[in-house]
Parts: sequence; structure tokens; C-alpha cells
Amino acid sequence: MRARLSELVRRIDSQAIPAAPWLMLCALIASSVASALTLGLSDVDLVAFIGHNELPEYLRVALLRSVFWPCVVAITLLLAHLALPRAALPLAKLQFVVKLASPLALSMPALILSVYAWWADHALEFLLLLGLTTVAAEFLFRQSFSVAPSLLRPFEVTLAELRASRLLRALPLILVGAAAVSYALFVGYFTIQQHHRIQTGGFDLGHYEILMYNALHGRLFRSPILWGSSGGNNLANHAELAMLLFVPFYAIRPSGEAMLVIQAVMMGGSVIPLFLLCRSALSALTSLAICFAYLIAASLSAPLFYDFHWLPIAIPFLFLLMFALNTGRHRLAAVAFVLALLVREDVALPMAVGATYFITSRRNVKLGVLLFLAGLSWFVLVKFGVMRLAGTFDFGWIYEDLIVPKEKGVGSVAKTALTNPLFVAATLFTRAKLVFMLHLLVPLAFLPWRNWRWALFTCGGAALTLLTTNTNDAFISIRFHYQMHWMPYLYAATVVALHSLGQSGGAEGLVKRRAALASLLFASVLHSLTFGPIFQRTNFVGGFLRIPFELTDADRARAEDLRAASALIPESASVAATDLEVAQLTTRLTAMSTKIDHGSADFILLDKTHLDSHAVKQLSTLFTTEPYGLLFQKGQIVLFKRGHHNPATAAAARALGLEYAQVAQPPATPSP
Repeated sequence: MRARLSELVRRIDSQAIPAAPWLMLCALIASSVASALTLGLSDVDLVAFIGHNELPEYLRVALLRSVFWPCVVAITLLLAHLALPRAALPLAKLQFVVKLASPLALSMPALILSVYAWWADHALEFLLLLGLTTVAAEFLFRQSFSVAPSLLRPFEVTLAELRASRLLRALPLILVGAAAVSYALFVGYFTIQQHHRIQTGGFDLGHYEILMYNALHGRLFRSPILWGSSGGNNLANHAELAMLLFVPFYAIRPSGEAMLVIQAVMMGGSVIPLFLLCRSALSALTSLAICFAYLIAASLSAPLFYDFHWLPIAIPFLFLLMFALNTGRHRLAAVAFVLALLVREDVALPMAVGATYFITSRRNVKLGVLLFLAGLSWFVLVKFGVMRLAGTFDFGWIYEDLIVPKEKGVGSVAKTALTNPLFVAATLFTRAKLVFMLHLLVPLAFLPWRNWRWALFTCGGAALTLLTTNTNDAFISIRFHYQMHWMPYLYAATVVALHSLGQSGGAEGLVKRRAALASLLFASVLHSLTFGPIFQRTNFVGGFLRIPFELTDADRARAEDLRAASALIPESASVAATDLEVAQLTTRLTAMSTKIDHGSADFILLDKTHLDSHAVKQLSTLFTTEPYGLLFQKGQIVLFKRGHHNPATAAAARALGLEYAQVAQPPATPSP
């Protein structure tokens, strides 16, 4: 009896225990595939299933069977393997097949996570589930890639010949160029369509276009949109000096559309220096995969559908800088460094923090110190020197909870950070900030933060996003341009992480790199499916708005009404308009948003649905003290002209909720 028991224990140790994990993984694969097929091939409402646990009984039974029978079969095979030595499983073959097929275990989670109609409004739950699934996916891909190369051995000679061909060597760059053009066309077309839907605003497309138009006519940094009738000096707002480099391109066809084309071309083109950066450390195929993940990223596309901003334009210069530094092209690095600094003053702060990678990794300490000091010095000089001389524009409000009571300004925020760091740290732990960071890290399979040096390299944007405490969550949302302070560094850190994984021990390192890359693609595709515009266009949100990707008859009619009204306004005249409408009128020297100032403009163009209480109050004062008359009215658009007389003016003004009193036109001053 004791001998039999000892033999049983020996067989359990030598046969059952080695076979059990692979049989269980096999059961998991079968269950996942069967469950996914059961739900995927049915006409069940997956939103109701995921959100409310609603499922027809026959399907619930089918799902239970999908889980039950693979487990039963696996346990039966395990017992047979243990009890019948002659019928023992070929363990080596079992391991090979199960390892190879292990990514199929992701079938059911992938199906559930692909139901974007539900997850788009449940971001935190989605990101947590996708993050956990991505961690599991990397383990499963690692199992598969550890055995997959053996299947390719008969084709090694053919593959080597293909790699050596000139066409194949040139193909990756050709594909990247085609992708850059395609992305630029996609973004350009649909953002211009958004502009034609009159869904771009004076803040911010109109503001940036009028800056360009004034610069084109020799009035540098003048923006009546932001500063009212005085025009101010936009250097007090942001030192976006690089805009002057783009004036010749804007001059080809001055318009809001030109601004959107510039943005689309620069962002599509940014994938080219990213590819060059990837190729300086990784294989062509891996580089293409990273570029694909970058172009489909919701965090890249979403801000581009909120008007126009200069901050994204820094990304191609930053990728070019990183490529030049990684390959020792110091002259090119100097040019890219300067161009990136000129885009906007706050670009310098993440650049300075990013330079610490050269110091912490001891790769080139002198270069790291030089870049750190140069970036920090530029930021301090411009932010607290040049911009202060240009005027006052307080950004302290975005850090309002960090400002010392009875004080104001960014300096007070620094005082809080130095004297009460725990209070500052406590403001970081909010749901919105957690969601923001998960949006950035989960699609990259957490690769940028797997090493503290890489994480530090990426965190320069924290002071400009995570430290903000204002209730306006635009600073910590992937739908707005502020997260562009993170993006180039996160993708560069991903390149470093994949390179490092590939260097960790021969063939095993390559398996780790491929598995990490596969999990990154898995997460990127599912994240883009839910929050991006590439794979679906029914739930995509850019900026404040859900983007419809179509022009309706109502949109066309409204645009036609606005064009008819704007045709009555000479380009030399000044105009004030409600914010969405003013972005259509900024190809002139003076246009103002009623959000800020009307400036006693020559023309007032209004849409009743876009009038806020501030504008109503200001315009009521204007219409009871200045001589304005109704010039045009159609649909939602109403246009008033200074000095014009029309008996219908009073009724039109009161229909807009404005007070009105007829004021006589002052007599013209006779010419001397």
C-alpha cells in the first residue's frame, strides 16, 4: 500500500503537476474562444449585457457551457494522463500547441472591451480592465513568441533574401510617408468640415488666425480676439514665436482653413521623425508598429479636432531632436532644439526635465546638463522676463488651490510647493487625473514607466497638467492640447523600453520585446476603437464636442446664411461676433469675440443661441448708446452695422434679448 501511494505521489509530481497548467491554459483558451463566438455570432445587445447584465437565457446557458465543458475535458485528460501511463499525453507537443495558441485566450476580453458604445462613457472602468488585460496579454504573447520562430525555420533563407532586397529595405519608409500623407488628409478634411459646420471658435482658431493675419500685415502678436479692441500683445499670453515661420504658408491662402491645413500637415508629418527615431534603435517592423500605434492614438487625434493650437506643432521638432541626439547629429539637434523652443515657451520645461535621462543613465552627463540648463533658462527668461514685459496675463488661476490665501500668480504656487509639498501631493490624487494618466499609459502597455529613469524623462508635463487644480479638466484630458506636453516623451520612452527589452539576453530578449510590442498594439487598437476617430466615428469627442463627421443640410444652410452676412462686411472693417461665428471672420485685422469685447466695432454679427449673459449685458449698453441698425437677418444669423438705419432694428435686437434705443448718427466732421 505504501509503495502504491509513493508511486502515485511520484507520478503526480512527474506527470500531473507539469501537465496541469497547460491543460488549464488550454481550457481557458477554449472557453474564451467559445464564449466570444457565442456572443459575437449572436444578435445580442452587448451594451445591455455589459452594462446591465441583460442576456437571453439560452445565451447565458450557452456561455455556461462554453466555460464548463473545456474545464471538464481538461480535468478528464489530466486524470487519464495520471491513471493511464500508456495513454499519457505528449507533454512537449501539448506545451508547444498551447503556447502557440495562448493569445487566443484574449478573445472574450477583447470582444467585451471592443463594445465602445458602452465604454466611451465609462472611461475609468474601461482603462482599468484594459490595463489588467494588457498585462495578461504580454504574458500570453511571450508564451506564443517563445515557440513561434520554430515554425519559420524552413523559410529562413527566403526571409533573409527578402530582407536583403532593396525594395523591402525602402518599403518601411515608403509606408510611413504614405501614412503621414493619409493622416494629414484625414485630419485636414474633417477638421475643415468641422470649421464649415461653424463649430470652431474665436477661442482658439479665430485667435490664432487673426494673429497670423496681423503678422502678415506687419502687426506682430496683435490679437483683438484675446485682448479686445486694443489688440494687446500676445507675447503676454504665450511666446509662440515659431508662428512667424509659418506666415509664408498661411499667406498662400489666408483663412481659417489654412491654419487647420498647417496643423494637419505638421501632425501627419510628425510620424516621419518618430520613425527615424525608432529606426535608430529598433528594427523596421517594430518601428512601423510603433508608428501605427502613434497614428491611431486617440490622444493624438482628439486635440486636433478642437480648433488650432501651436503646442502640437512642437511634436515633430521634438522627435527630430531626439533622433538627432540618439544618432550624434549635433547640428541637426541644435536646429530642432531651437525650433521646438520657439513653438511655445512652456515646451522648454518638459525638454529640460527630459534632458535628465542623459544624466540619470550616465549616457552623456555633460550633454544632459547643457540641455537641462538651456531649456530651464529659456523657460525662465521668456516666462518671467519677455512675457512680463509684453503685458500681464495671469495663469495662476489654473493652480487656484495651490495659491497662498490673499496672494496670486504662479510665484505663489511655487511658494506652496516649497513650504507644503504634502498638500501639493494630495491634489494629485483625483479621479480625473488617474483617468488622464491611464489614457496615456495603458495604450503603451505601461512601457514608458517600467523604469524610473524613463518615467522621469516623460514627466516634464506634470507641472503643466497634473499640478493644475482648477475645476476645468481640459488640462488633464486627452481631448485637449495640453497633454501634448507628454506625448513625444512617452513614445520616445517606449522606444527606449523596447530597445532595452531586446538587449536583455539574446533570443529571450527578442521574445520579451515582441511580446511587449504585441501587447502595446493590442491595447492601442482597443483604446483607439473606443476613444479615437480611426476605427469608429460615432462616439469620438474632440475638445468639448462630439464630432459628427458629416455636413447636414441644416449645417449647409446655416453656413450659407453666415457667408451671406459676412459678404456684407468689408475686409477692412472691424467686426464683433459671437464666439463660434467670429472664427469665420478673422481674416481681417480687427475681429472680436463678444466673450471679451465688442470694441464699438463697425459691424456686430450675432447668433442668438450663442449669446451669453456677459455679451447680452455689454451689447445692451452698446445698443442704447451707439447708433447701430439691422443690416441682415436670416435663420439664426443677425448682422448690425454702425450708422445704418432700419425700422426693424428694435424688434431684431429685442428678439435677441438685448435692450435697444435708437441713437442718432453724429454729424460727419467736415474735411478741412
